[in-house]
Amino acid sequence: MISVDSLIIDETECDKDFTCLKEIPLYCSVFSTLGRSMVVLQCQERLDCRHNKSYGALRVCKCQVRHEIFRKYGK
Repeated sequence: MISVDSLIIDETECDKDFTCLKEIPLYCSVFSTLGRSMVVLQCQERLDCRHNKSYGALRVCKCQVRHEIFRKYGK
């Protein structure tokens, strides 16, 4: 099981019941990033998720839990 700081979980609203903490493979996969200091996760598909936002032609993940998973585990 993936572990994320409880403060980050408490501050994040999730309509998917934090599936990314329970399932492998993760609900939303990393497509690309901009280095380690500024993590930008691009969702691979148009997922029905409050954190999946349009940014030009990209679908960008704004979920703090998902960002922390990437920072800690690189996935």
